[in-house]
Amino acid sequence: MDQNVVQEAHKLLEKDGSFATRTEAYILYNYFDRDIYAMKKSSVCDDGKIIDKTTINVCFKLENIIKEWNAVMEFAHSIRVDEEASCGYLIYWLYGKVKDSKCDDSDIYWIYNKLSEPLENICFKDKKDKFGRKFVKLYDRNILKSKKELHDFVEYYKFIKVNVNKNITNKKVYCRYIEYIFDLYHKMNQDHNLKCTGLYEEINHFENTFKHENGELNSLKNICSDISQKLVLEVNNKISCPSEQEENAYKEKFKKKPAASADSQNFTEIESPKKTQEKIKLEDNISEKLSSLKIYEELNNANNIDFNNSYCKELEINDTKAKNICAHVVKNLKKMTELDYIKEHNEYCLHFVRWIYEEICKIPGIDWKNIYKNPDITKLFRVQFPINSKSPKYRCYYDFAGNINEWKEKADLLDYFQIFDK
Repeated sequence: MDQNVVQEAHKLLEKDGSFATRTEAYILYNYFDRDIYAMKKSSVCDDGKIIDKTTINVCFKLENIIKEWNAVMEFAHSIRVDEEASCGYLIYWLYGKVKDSKCDDSDIYWIYNKLSEPLENICFKDKKDKFGRKFVKLYDRNILKSKKELHDFVEYYKFIKVNVNKNITNKKVYCRYIEYIFDLYHKMNQDHNLKCTGLYEEINHFENTFKHENGELNSLKNICSDISQKLVLEVNNKISCPSEQEENAYKEKFKKKPAASADSQNFTEIESPKKTQEKIKLEDNISEKLSSLKIYEELNNANNIDFNNSYCKELEINDTKAKNICAHVVKNLKKMTELDYIKEHNEYCLHFVRWIYEEICKIPGIDWKNIYKNPDITKLFRVQFPINSKSPKYRCYYDFAGNINEWKEKADLLDYFQIFDK
């Protein structure tokens, strides 16, 4: 149903000649889709590791787009799009292909794995520290779908606003689309764990478009009266996440030493996310308020664990520590598929990813720069895919090519917010 709403609105937009010739995202998505970027042979993509033919075709196109980047930029500049914006559109184009594909998760991994470095070199050559935040390697189709739909709505909004009043039939289609997007925003905005760890950066773009000062919300409410007032108000009462500078400041305040006096011993005063000064007892109070402590206890719990499960057995892992991690991964991933609420699942998943990084660090001789050259580590990476594919609701993925410190910081930041949410 939701996909029909989006497709129906997009088809109406495509009939507008101005939209088709003046919307940067739409123009570049179509440019990247051109058959000229399809290839019959490729040493990078056509090596037998990617099974699905449609996915191979996406890999071919992305590889050739990267190779022909100078020509891409020549075209982009002709429509007044700079390189940074072009790279962003390419990433969302790829997200769209991945979310619509029928391939399994391992195929998606191979696309990310093969072409991540070339993409980083052309798009983030001078901003490599931004790459992981701008190009999030996601396997969950629902998250990819949400990210792209919210992003594209904002990109197309100027023409939606122009077309919504052209006739009654079109107005109904566009208003259903607008209501769907506001509901999507509501769900994403409530998912505080993902929003404040960077996976839903699109929310900021959406909120800036519909902030109270520019009157867009009132305009929409007048046009589409069925939009829930609750959804409209939520944009003005958004959950604020700290900026990169604020995150660093919060981390420093956590490190602040308590005063030496008896009355203030083990206490420190820090600024909450709501900008209020709060006294926090560094040991007992924090321990009592953090659900992460219980999660880590469950992640490490070896009770009722099956060390001979079929998932790990088929992989034939040699290292004893890696075998133990594999058994825990299977237990913990299955546990996550049984959780009832998305917020609970996302919190568990975030700490699970941190947990597995820390467990991998305990394996002797681990070289993070060449992590996938270790065959047992590659097997630990692969074990997640068949378990996730069987999950009827929620999935959780990890990638050892990521930055362990970044995941620790995300988990610490989530703990920070939870202290004040209690």
